[in-house]
Amino acid sequence: MVCDVTSASWQRGADSSQQSCLHLLQYDVALEPLKTQGVQWLAQNMRMPANGDQPHGHGDLAELGHRFGWVCSSVVIAIGTLLAVAFLCALCIGLPRKQPKDRSTSDWALTVYLCIVTTFIYFGTDQYIPSLPQMGRDLKGSETLLSGSVQLSFLVKALAALLFTPLSDYIGRRPIFVSCLVALVMGSLASAFAPTVYWYLAARAIQSLGEALEPLVFATIRDCFPDMQERLLCMSAVGSMSLIGKASAPVLGGLMAEATHWRVPFLVLSLVWTGLACWGARYLSETSPETEHYSYSTRLARVLSDPWLVTILLTQSCIYGTYYSFTANISYIAENIHNRSIATTSYLIAGFSLCSTVGIPVAQIFHSSSILRTAKLWVTAFGVGSGLIFLLAAFFSEQLWSYTGSSMVMGFCYTCCIPLSVIYLEPLADIAGTATAVLVFAQGGPPAVFSAIATQCAIWDGQRGITAFQAASALLTATVFWLGLLLGFEEAGDPDGKAAK
Repeated sequence: MVCDVTSASWQRGADSSQQSCLHLLQYDVALEPLKTQGVQWLAQNMRMPANGDQPHGHGDLAELGHRFGWVCSSVVIAIGTLLAVAFLCALCIGLPRKQPKDRSTSDWALTVYLCIVTTFIYFGTDQYIPSLPQMGRDLKGSETLLSGSVQLSFLVKALAALLFTPLSDYIGRRPIFVSCLVALVMGSLASAFAPTVYWYLAARAIQSLGEALEPLVFATIRDCFPDMQERLLCMSAVGSMSLIGKASAPVLGGLMAEATHWRVPFLVLSLVWTGLACWGARYLSETSPETEHYSYSTRLARVLSDPWLVTILLTQSCIYGTYYSFTANISYIAENIHNRSIATTSYLIAGFSLCSTVGIPVAQIFHSSSILRTAKLWVTAFGVGSGLIFLLAAFFSEQLWSYTGSSMVMGFCYTCCIPLSVIYLEPLADIAGTATAVLVFAQGGPPAVFSAIATQCAIWDGQRGITAFQAASALLTATVFWLGLLLGFEEAGDPDGKAAK
């Protein structure tokens, strides 16, 4: 009897629980639309993640690629069509005539303008590096493709510089300069509205075509400042601003992307380049001198057949190889070997750029009346001083400070590349475009190989391996330079003794 009562009670309790659960399920189904709307409202107004996405940027900005992706595709197709038409016109009709040299733009205004242009050149690539993970999610691209956009930029820029800068010797600096600025406007705009990773890569390629104006900056300086001391001062100012751009671009781009969205910095850059292009089209004068026309191979042979100029180019390659070995591998050393944060890596890169920037005005304060003597001093400091410090740091490879400290010293002596560039361009006034294109290639091509070898040394032997490699490359810098001096190459390359004035 007791069992029957207990069984009946249990049955009534089970039925009651089943009915309660059924009511709860009905309420849950009824409230599901309200809950969905609530989550969406929170995601839009309180920056909370909806549907598992990361909270990065406003929803409207994140949808720009889907709503206005046609802007990116239209710009890419239009620029590609214009380049094809220009190429066909050059083949069928010929190149346009160069305008006479006009110095209506003051030296002060030109220097300020070139400094601003050089600063923002590096924003195009460096500002979006902190946003690569979010860009991969938005553009549905792999990490390899997004990281490859940086290498694509360097490759396109180097190849375009080898074409555009020598072309400026024929048709003038101004049309190439303004055209590159327009490409930067269009490339930045297309990057902001890219719907997929492949359209983004195409937009970045257009932006990189515009970045090829960097050697044009140095060619313009050579045209406008015949005095070596004035040219050294102008190149120092431009070099300082380029380093400031390299240091500040990732920080400002990352902060702006965090506050808004990664597409916004590209839109801002498009506006900046629009203003610079308008100023250049209105006020920039033609600076290329009237010279005898040589074939491309003749101009190239004139540079590469001079042993003193080749010595300077090889020295520059060693300097930039040591420089890039740090910038390309410091994150691996700090984060993988010493387990430091990304923020620590950012601070180290900023400190390195700061040391490089400080070295330029210090070199101006203590520079000699002879540009060649100044180059001897700073190349020796870079090669021997940095090399010995790197060797010493190899014995303290367990400590991060040993590598970063020696790299800061190397960055401080990096200023030696500026007097070398001044000496290199001195006898090449009539082919400054071709000369600067070869110089930029020497500063980017072989150093990329140096950087790749340094990465392998870091993988094989950690911090000690890359430190020893940078010591060897720094010592190689001084060896190449002084070997050229001892063999008397500077006398053959500068028969009038201009470099020693």
